[in-house]
Amino acid sequence: MVVDAVGHSKTSALKVASKRALAAGGKYVSIDDDVPTTRREDFVQLRELAAAGKLTPIIDRCFGLEEMVEAHRYVDAGHKKGNVVISVIEEGA
Repeated sequence: MVVDAVGHSKTSALKVASKRALAAGGKYVSIDDDVPTTRREDFVQLRELAAAGKLTPIIDRCFGLEEMVEAHRYVDAGHKKGNVVISVIEEGA
C-alpha cells in the first residue's frame, strides 16, 4: 500500500511511479490538497491497519515546536528521506 499524503498536483511522475511499484493487489491512496480523491473505505482501511500496527511510517527527523524554522529549512533543502515530525509537547510529559 502506498499512502501519498503530500502533494500539490493530482498527477506527477512520482505518483505514476508509486502506482507502478505496487505489488499485485496493492493499493494507492492519495490525499491531495483541497479535494481528497480518497474514498471513505480507504480511510477506514488505513485506520484498521494503523490500529493493528501494520503501518510502518518512515520518520527522517523529529523537531520540537520551538525548532519549527529549522524543520522548514531541513525540508526545503530537499534531502529528507521520509517524514519530518514536529513534537508539540515535551518528551516525557
